[in-house]
Amino acid sequence: TFAYLTVKDRLPIILTRVIDHLYREKDVIGSQYGEEAQEGCKRIVGSLSQLKNEMQTNKPLRLLQSRQPPTQYDDTDIWNREFDRSTVENEVEPKWYTASWLYVECYMYARIYEAFSLCDALQNYDPFSAPKDKSLIDSQQATDSLATHVLSLCNVIPTVAHQQLKTDFVNLLEVTLWGNKCDLSISGGADYAQSFDLIASLGQLRPNILDNHTESLWQLLVALPEDQRDI
Repeated sequence: TFAYLTVKDRLPIILTRVIDHLYREKDVIGSQYGEEAQEGCKRIVGSLSQLKNEMQTNKPLRLLQSRQPPTQYDDTDIWNREFDRSTVENEVEPKWYTASWLYVECYMYARIYEAFSLCDALQNYDPFSAPKDKSLIDSQQATDSLATHVLSLCNVIPTVAHQQLKTDFVNLLEVTLWGNKCDLSISGGADYAQSFDLIASLGQLRPNILDNHTESLWQLLVALPEDQRDI
């Protein structure tokens, strides 16, 4: 199943990429953020290596730690309440292969955030920034093409026939769906830049949609007053 393969393959690959990045770039990070950051890289690599081992050996999850005092974005209490709730409800601590896959996947990212947040010099460091930036830059041609298409639609909306408006809406809705093909978490961090015109490819991609309720959504939207159509 997708859930099993997520925990077995995809999540360890993502963790390994973060660990490898820190190991390779620790000198560069140290020159940018200071000597404490370089030492912090070593501690974070240790924490994430332990996390990877816990995942692959199906160890129980644990409560999260937070900086003291907590930052304004700290949600450790929410995570720990969910951990306690799951433990009480199931009469056992959640584990990687038995808890909800969505919960454990998000928990992995919470643990990554924890590891960085506990390091003063790297508390705001994003280990995923480089692949995200590269993917965006490599997708620029397709992004420009899509932006031009959307602007052209916006300029003629008041004069477009109802059926054409529906077609344009469906196309843009499907573009948002297939944009997930570029999700680095789905690819395990592997680069998947959008290098082709997605609008022109929708016809080929449409048969891959397993369950499609676009017609119901469209009927709902057109039935609403214009000032209540908010997506």
